[in-house]
Amino acid sequence: MTQAGLASRESTAIRCSACGGEMRPFLETRDYNRDVSAEPYRYLRCIECGLASLDNVPRELGPFYVPGYHMLPSTADAIEAGVAHEQYKIDLVRQFMPSGSLLEIGPSWGAFCLLAKRAGFSVEAIEVDPACCDFLASRIGVRTICSRDEAAALEEDARRLAGELRDAPRLSPAAGDEPGSGLDGVEAWAERAHAAVFVARAGLERERDLTVREAVELEASALGEAVGPAAVADIRRRLERALG
Repeated sequence: MTQAGLASRESTAIRCSACGGEMRPFLETRDYNRDVSAEPYRYLRCIECGLASLDNVPRELGPFYVPGYHMLPSTADAIEAGVAHEQYKIDLVRQFMPSGSLLEIGPSWGAFCLLAKRAGFSVEAIEVDPACCDFLASRIGVRTICSRDEAAALEEDARRLAGELRDAPRLSPAAGDEPGSGLDGVEAWAERAHAAVFVARAGLERERDLTVREAVELEASALGEAVGPAAVADIRRRLERALG
């Protein structure tokens, strides 16, 4: 496409995902990487920050991941070499979320997943390539759902977790409700389940504190003297170890 043709594609309705600036036509090319498709692909570039992004993203990306696309590392050194290239990503994540649960969709063989595990995250993944799924499970140690349909995979996993929560003591029935369909349904169910777990945890903490006070009073009564803070801390630690 000529420069005049590119200029004719006004894209003022598209805003930059990084800074909100106006995206304008940048270049047009085809798939020279894997030669899967002859379709032309149009890139836009932000006039403010220079970020370039693909305008016409293919609806189905599966055909572009041909057999042999992922090169699995064969040694521990090769794994570490691959991990090094992903370090900046986990550093960025930890600026906003130092720990917690992390789901990566499309992790390839799992370099970022491994870094997230090392950083203390509880990591799971959804990957389409069977060889990568096996590698993630056996070498990286990450629970992986092998699926082409991320939304369906999340729905299935949410139903599994809802079934487990139904049998959990002290949780409200909302935690075990059947998740809705689609990503919106899964997200709404996750919010309800999280709230139920939070309320149950708060109740357990109140019971723990009450138990500590009763233990302190019992110990003070048995000793006939006030129990100092150190003793209270010791009792709390023993209870926390016992309660896990």
